[in-house]
Formats: sequence, structure tokens, C-alpha cells
Amino acid sequence: MAEIINLNRFRKQKLRLKKRDRARENSILHGVGKAGHREAIRELEKLRQEVERHKLSKSDDPEPPLAG
Repeated sequence: MAEIINLNRFRKQKLRLKKRDRARENSILHGVGKAGHREAIRELEKLRQEVERHKLSKSDDPEPPLAG
């Protein structure tokens, strides 16, 4: 006797596999991996800290021009 197959389950499984394969292809073509995202975040943080270091503090500001 043949094994009974649930066609809805089979159809959904086939669709999931197709979506997974397409996602893999897209990630290869267009994606940046998790490590790439982490590196980008580190780089942005490094640049932000560098900008903060170069900002003038209140005591370093020149005197405002005299009005009048």
C-alpha cells in the first residue's frame, strides 16, 4: 500500500524551500552579513568618538564679539 501524503503540507514545504533558496541567492548578491553590520557599527562609533574629541569645549571657545 502506498504512503498517504498531505498535499497541503507538501505544497507549503515546497514553497518554504523555494523562499529559502531565493533568500540565500539574494543575500549572496546583495547582502551584508552580520559581521559586516557589526564592523559598520564599530566604524560609526569610532568616527563619532573622533568628532567628539575634536569639539571645542566651553572653556576653549573664543570670547564672543562685543555688541554695539
